[in-house]
Amino acid sequence: MNCILVSNYNEIQMYDSKSWQEVKDRTIKVKLMEDKGRYKNQIIAMALCPYEKYLGVITGQNQITEQKPNKLWIYKMSQSEGSDADNYESFSLRGEPHLLRDNPQF
Repeated sequence: MNCILVSNYNEIQMYDSKSWQEVKDRTIKVKLMEDKGRYKNQIIAMALCPYEKYLGVITGQNQITEQKPNKLWIYKMSQSEGSDADNYESFSLRGEPHLLRDNPQF
């Protein structure tokens, strides 16, 4: 993949692992649930599968004493289209997000 993924509240930016430059047009926008209370919803965790085909993103509230997850988003890697020399991959949403806040395991 040759990229570093960095999250910032509701978006994930890609940076080139060699030059540390942001890869343009490869930002993933994550739709967050409406904020209720004093803590804002944001991206609280992300993990890439070992084969670099899927990206899991958990959104929720990052509180002082605990994290409260709301949704699990699954993104599938797709090959980029275009003529850029580095040919970076992009991620597209796969299905609907899974609601975690009503699940007793979370």
